[in-house]
Amino acid sequence: MSKASTDSRRSESASETFSEHEPWAVPEADIAAWAEREKKRRQAWLEGPNEEEKQAWADAERQRRKRQYREDLLDIDLFDIDFEEGRRMADRMMTGFTNRMVETPLRKLGDLLREGRGAESRQRDPLRRRRRVHPDDND
Repeated sequence: MSKASTDSRRSESASETFSEHEPWAVPEADIAAWAEREKKRRQAWLEGPNEEEKQAWADAERQRRKRQYREDLLDIDLFDIDFEEGRRMADRMMTGFTNRMVETPLRKLGDLLREGRGAESRQRDPLRRRRRVHPDDND
């Protein structure tokens, strides 16, 4: 007899004696009951959903499709809009174009004018109020 077979027989007999006294040991009746419950659960799954489950899924799918339909309506498709909506969209685009092309250069011109006024006012200040900075001064 090999040492491995002797050791395995010892561990089997030891586990049998210890399993009777271990509080965490699982009896064969519990294992058989679990296996039966699991077999019934899997068989029911194979048979498919019952009418209540089918109806619940249909309700949930209907709600999902409604949400999707509403979201699709919110997305503007340029080919599906009516004339009034098209006119409003064109007005908005023209307003945006006018803003960009007219007001932005005028704002820049206004900024340049304000800067020029500031520079003139600094030039008019008396010399003692102006600070002179020489390129040689690094401190």
